[in-house]
Amino acid sequence: MRIMLVDDEKLSIVQMKMMLEKLEDIVIVGTYLDAMEAIQAVRDLRPDVVFLDISMPVMNGLQAGIHIQNELPDIEIVFVTAYDNYAIQAFELNALDYLLKPVHNERLHKTIERLRSRIQSGAAATDLAKEEGGRVCFFQNIRFQQPGREPELIKWRTNKAQELFAYLFHYRNQIVRKDSLLELLWSGIEERKASQQLYTTIYQARRTLKEMSGEVIQIQNARLTEGYKLYWRNVAFDVSEWEGKLDALEPLHAGNVQDYEQVLADYEGGYLADYDYAWAQAEQDRLRWLWITHTVKLSDYYLAQGLREDAIRVQLHMQRVDPLIEESYFNLMKLYTAIHHPVGMEEQYRSLTAILEQQLDTVPSEEVTEWYLAHRS
Repeated sequence: MRIMLVDDEKLSIVQMKMMLEKLEDIVIVGTYLDAMEAIQAVRDLRPDVVFLDISMPVMNGLQAGIHIQNELPDIEIVFVTAYDNYAIQAFELNALDYLLKPVHNERLHKTIERLRSRIQSGAAATDLAKEEGGRVCFFQNIRFQQPGREPELIKWRTNKAQELFAYLFHYRNQIVRKDSLLELLWSGIEERKASQQLYTTIYQARRTLKEMSGEVIQIQNARLTEGYKLYWRNVAFDVSEWEGKLDALEPLHAGNVQDYEQVLADYEGGYLADYDYAWAQAEQDRLRWLWITHTVKLSDYYLAQGLREDAIRVQLHMQRVDPLIEESYFNLMKLYTAIHHPVGMEEQYRSLTAILEQQLDTVPSEEVTEWYLAHRS
């Protein structure tokens, strides 16, 4: 285990170094009295763990921990201090442990065992992800799917961390500049304070991603500019998968109708639909339009083949996934009328009227209302 020690008191570093070097498989890769020097060194030394004193001049250990983790996302941090009133702040930053000075051998041994366990479990998660991959879902909400399991909601530490990750995914093939993130998430806040909030949020998002996927999804610093970029390997994204399947479809015929059905089913809801992200609206609308066009094409095919029940099934599916598509209600009104099911037609008009009033404070279009009045019993 490679360990770096950072403390402005030289005697504290000497004592901690002596205690650690008595343990097996411990290598001290660097000792620093200045937090800024330690931050610059972690990228080259790449320690597994940093023991950080909290009470240091210029930059305290809590601030330094955020910067260190931004440089090396996988690093483990143990805070060390003579004062226990920092404990809550330390654990908000997801530190592995918190040691009070003077540090005793028995307490230090427990910390080392926790570190070994965390590092081994992290390596195992990474190996699993490398071998089998994973899948991130953005239809409806943000979930992660381990191989052989159902997708699960990702438990973000804050809403800011969640939106930051979603925004980096949205621009996943680009570098997102720091000032863009500050404007998005902390508009109107003084720049120094906003920057500190950004570093904390990057830290939180990285910890969540590591716990979720090992190291296969990372937020990396852009070295040539002040910004960040999402990096991944051997991970699938449901949005990209879905659009790829859609683009690969040949003209619809009896031999590939099941492929069309699969694309229909794979669209589980609007892009990031559970979140009120204004910046995602254009992409949400684009994907929704592609899905509606695909659904109508499949429904029209079934109608042309005289398969009205299948056409009804497809329109009902559209309605369940996106209840605000007026066209699905109108199409079902026509289909139920064609199969002499007036109750079904009436129910569709009433449902449309109710959903439009509740959600949009409006009424069905003039075309739909006129058709309904002309065909009602």
